Amino acid sequence: MHRFFRYTRDELLGEPVDMLVPARLRNAHQAHRAAYFRAASLRSMGSDVDLYAARRDGQEFPVEISLSPLDSNTGTLVICVIRDVTVQRAAQRMAEQDSHLKDEFLAMVSHELRTPLNAVLGWARMLESTQMPPPRAEHAIAAIGRSASALAHMVDDFLDTSQILKGTIRLALERVDVVTVAQAALDAVRPLAAAKNVRLALDAPPGHRTVTGDAGRLQQAI
Repeated sequence: MHRFFRYTRDELLGEPVDMLVPARLRNAHQAHRAAYFRAASLRSMGSDVDLYAARRDGQEFPVEISLSPLDSNTGTLVICVIRDVTVQRAAQRMAEQDSHLKDEFLAMVSHELRTPLNAVLGWARMLESTQMPPPRAEHAIAAIGRSASALAHMVDDFLDTSQILKGTIRLALERVDVVTVAQAALDAVRPLAAAKNVRLALDAPPGHRTVTGDAGRLQQAI
């Protein structure tokens, strides 16, 4: 008792059990205790609900409680076993957080890979199903190559899951032409647009517009 609650045995003897319950929960605890004594039975509490106890200084900590009724000449007594589950709850929260991060990671992987993969599939199907003039076929092959390179770059990033889970992604910074990147972005989705009879065009001012950035990431953003 002293290890959990910071009370000595003599300090607890004869005192109501409510002193071990957080003040904010005492009214509810009294109602639950009264309901239990109306149909006392062996049961475990805390496995499916969050229960808290209070130390002498008022600090709360999570617990699980087992109740065992015992008939006596003075009425029903209850043997109560209290377990401090602070460590278990912390481990559970960490596992839930890890699971949430993994779900976010998988969702991001799916989103990041979809655009370049669709571009590869779309241009490949157009090459298979239509007789493209040589310049157009060369353009399609170049678009497939760019999308395949983007996929390879992403796979390298995704393999480093420790950095992904920390929210950091490697950037290959270089001077890139914004118009070239924008055109590559359009080429990536052009097969899907063509399948829906949507015509894409880029209206860019003459001249080069260069910035420092990661061409692949900029293309994804566009």
